[in-house]
Amino acid sequence: MDRTEIKDKIVEVSRMMYERRMVNAYEGNISIKAEERVTITPSGVCKGILEPDMLIETDLKGNVLAGGYKPSSELTMHLKIYALRPDVTAVIHTHPTYATAFALARKPIETKGYAEPIILFNKIPVADYGTPGTEKITAGFIKVIHDSDVFLLANHGLIAYGNDLTEIYYNIEAVEKTAKTLLLARLLGGETELSAEEIEELYGIRQKMFGKI
Repeated sequence: MDRTEIKDKIVEVSRMMYERRMVNAYEGNISIKAEERVTITPSGVCKGILEPDMLIETDLKGNVLAGGYKPSSELTMHLKIYALRPDVTAVIHTHPTYATAFALARKPIETKGYAEPIILFNKIPVADYGTPGTEKITAGFIKVIHDSDVFLLANHGLIAYGNDLTEIYYNIEAVEKTAKTLLLARLLGGETELSAEEIEELYGIRQKMFGKI
């Protein structure tokens, strides 16, 4: 993608996030890395009204190269993921309600009774707490970042990454639906667990689809 396409894609996904209530007016941030530059959403601008000329470009050290707005306060978090996972070219941070409830409780999203998230995610871990907007928030990333392409930030929210911004967003929607469904099932007494053999079969499907357990 060229710089215009990158900005248009970020705006498109930002508006999807806002319209589908994955963030409120001030939450969340999105970035794409290309050619040693990071294009990221600005601080304090509602994702529902974002325009391409509001986006900021930085280098991989966080120095602003272009854009008249202040970059997201979570720029450090995005840069850390790009440093730890050189294969990653796009990051979304957001606060979907049900997934964030798990983050506040510091509980991973995992199940032995819900087939689809076992196939899609196996387990969504929780990174140790760090103060938002500071380098402290990234201290726990190393423990979880190689085990999953999405994880919870303790007492904060959710972060997901990969190489296709739309696909990353769809993963976030899937995580949120999973979190909501599990919470409702647990109000009814908890999901009925599958057998070890049935779970192993799901892991086999996951291996074929994604090449990993």
